[in-house]
Amino acid sequence: MPAGGWASWKDVPIGEQNTLAGMVDIWEQSIGYQVPITANDLLLMVNAGVETQHDLGQWIANTAPDRFGTVIQNMPWAQYGMDKDTYAATAGTFETEYKKITGQDISKEALAQAFLSPPAAGGGIMTGSQYAQQLMNDQSIQNTYGWVKYGLDYASWTQTKLSMRTGMGRDINDAEAATLLQYNKAATGGSYSVTAKQTGQQSQAQPAGAGGSVVR
Repeated sequence: MPAGGWASWKDVPIGEQNTLAGMVDIWEQSIGYQVPITANDLLLMVNAGVETQHDLGQWIANTAPDRFGTVIQNMPWAQYGMDKDTYAATAGTFETEYKKITGQDISKEALAQAFLSPPAAGGGIMTGSQYAQQLMNDQSIQNTYGWVKYGLDYASWTQTKLSMRTGMGRDINDAEAATLLQYNKAATGGSYSVTAKQTGQQSQAQPAGAGGSVVR
C-alpha cells in the first residue's frame, strides 16, 4: 500500500480487491444483503487495513453506524464478522465458561466484552479456553469471586467448602473457607483445594494438591 493509502478502488491490486470483495460477500450473506457496501466503502476498508472477517465487522460497526446501526442491533453477529450460527455457538461457549468460573449467568455487558477482547496472540475472537484463562486472571473477577484468585472455579470452590465442613465436623462459612485457602497459599505458594482436619480443639488446613485448578 502506498503512503497515505490507495487513491481509488481501481488502484488497489486485483488480488486484494478479490480477497476483500469475497469477504464482503460473506458478510453480506450473514445479514441477508440488507445494506449494500459500496466501492468507496471497499476503498476505505482496504486503506484501514481490514484483513479478516472480524476486522470487517468491526470496521462497519465503528465507521458506518448511521447506515448499519439497525442491522447491528438486530443481528449482533455482524459486528464480529460471524454468521448467526457461529455467533450463537461462541456466545454459548462464553456463557458456559463464565458460569463455570463464577457460578453466575453472564451479563450482556460481559458477553459483549468477551467478543471484543482479542486473544493474547493474534486477533479475532477468543476460544473458550482463552476466555476462561482471561477470566481467571481478571482482577475484577478475582475481587468479586474470591475463590478465583486461588485458581478455583465455582464447582471446585463448592467442593472445597464441603471438604472443609466434613473434615471439621461442622458448617463453615465463605469467610472461614477463604481464610483457610489464604493460609494454604501463603504456606505453600500454590493454588489448592483444601481439606480441614480436626485435631482436639484445633483445626489444621491441609493442602490437597492442585486439583482445584481450572482445567479446560
